[in-house]
Amino acid sequence: MPTTETPRNSPNSSRDEWDARNAWTKILITFNTKNPVRLGININSTAAEAWKTYKDSYETTSDMTRQNIEQELRNLTFSDEDDFQNHITIMQNKLSQARALGADITNKNFKTIFLNSLPSSWDPVVTSLYKNIPISETISQLQVWWLRIS
Repeated sequence: MPTTETPRNSPNSSRDEWDARNAWTKILITFNTKNPVRLGININSTAAEAWKTYKDSYETTSDMTRQNIEQELRNLTFSDEDDFQNHITIMQNKLSQARALGADITNKNFKTIFLNSLPSSWDPVVTSLYKNIPISETISQLQVWWLRIS
């Protein structure tokens, strides 16, 4: 007796239909992954298990990338010989990258990171900028100071 095919979105598919859909989904996951074995995807498991491994690996990679970008941001330093406007742009770009990856860097934290990136020769002006003013105003004041000394 022939079985009738259940609708694609039915939660009650037959065992044969489930096996076929699982195989098809697993094929899509593995063939669209550059190196599924290196990623830890067990091609003998179910599609759901393969997808979970894929997602877990992606989240781990994203966390590592976010941490690396945050560290790069914190390690940036400015030298008196550098272009100050370029330093501002680089710092803001790193901040945007870190935030896009989920970093929780507030404007207040960024201000501290930014001020810490400046050399000790800037201490006379930097110490006055730790007061409670927005980062945009802090950068504006630093730009004015930079123009006066350069």
